[in-house]
Amino acid sequence: MRYARKYKGKIETFRQKPKILTTDSGSVMGLQNAEENTLAQYGILPVEIPQFNPKTHRLGDVYWDNDNSIFTREIISLNITLNDIKSELIQKLKADWKFAEEESRPYLNYMKDSNTPIPQDVENTVSTFFSFLTSTKEEIQAISTLQEALDYEYPESTIQQGLNYMKDLI
Repeated sequence: MRYARKYKGKIETFRQKPKILTTDSGSVMGLQNAEENTLAQYGILPVEIPQFNPKTHRLGDVYWDNDNSIFTREIISLNITLNDIKSELIQKLKADWKFAEEESRPYLNYMKDSNTPIPQDVENTVSTFFSFLTSTKEEIQAISTLQEALDYEYPESTIQQGLNYMKDLI
């Protein structure tokens, strides 16, 4: 937990309870084991972390919130747009798609070159997986609001299962 205090007109932050604290009357030692009320006597309070969405915002500097009498952090917008999120999702999907093609190509080429028919279960599984990738692309393209994009859960585990299957073909 982070802590902060106002000292000589500035906010001083600590990643943890301070071991040594400089005060106007000298140094205080041993505060790393102090209770919260003891720290408060020296003006040291926990920094309250506000709720925020890390996809669209980041935490800024610590400041004193007079209304609530707490130290807290600024929330800074990353200015993420709907198109930014959709582009990121499409790029991830393209990378997964490319990987699937690269992993399945040697097996499919071998079967073709040796005039061996592809087993029906393999053909079905490969076809189903690429259909799933296509429908995932369509889902992403259909996202129409920033909130929808933020709530969208990329089907990572399903795609990973498909990629593992492709990798294991040979």
